[in-house]
Amino acid sequence: MDVATEGIGTVLACALMAAVVSAGWLVSGAPALAVLACVLWAGVGLVVYFFRDPKRTPPEGEGLLLSPADGRIVAIERQEAREFLSGPVWRIAIFLSLFDVHVVRAPLNGSVSHFRYQKGRFTPAMRAQAGRVNEQVIIGIGGQEGNLLMRLIAGVVARRIVCHLREGWQVERGQKIGIIRFGSRVELELPAAAAIHVQLGQKVRGGESTIASLGS
Repeated sequence: MDVATEGIGTVLACALMAAVVSAGWLVSGAPALAVLACVLWAGVGLVVYFFRDPKRTPPEGEGLLLSPADGRIVAIERQEAREFLSGPVWRIAIFLSLFDVHVVRAPLNGSVSHFRYQKGRFTPAMRAQAGRVNEQVIIGIGGQEGNLLMRLIAGVVARRIVCHLREGWQVERGQKIGIIRFGSRVELELPAAAAIHVQLGQKVRGGESTIASLGS
């Protein structure tokens, strides 16, 4: 199982702690240390599972906009654009549970034309208001296939968003661009003319599921 680069330090720290306790048990023979060692090694397994980074194969097709993350579609609605885009847009929200892959990917080919970090709260990411009030990274991508805005949103447990992008960088559809730790939310804002391919409640896979198609 591949592990995301961003999680390797956490995995090693947890494994080191478990190894130290295991060594203490081997030296002392104390039953309490044996139990603690088992719990810690189980924790190492959970951390590895959380930071897993499975390979994904983006589908071929011009104008396809892919899901940036694994999770469940919790909102599809029209609204007025708040930044980067203008006029009416589609807002599509994806909720990532603790058990979803948390690697985030670029939905389409293009250039990062807008990048902003917004401080905020850490309300549960399942709530609709999380997209407005929670801490988040806001990314606008523009290209020949169209433009979109993406919000990487922290949740009540996820307290850190790791995003490698900066303004002016080029991205390819399906490219890994960062990770949000421990349950979170990703929202997309798309032009109103986009054809939506997903439904409420649908499970999606980052870098593989088609969210919408954009005109050329």
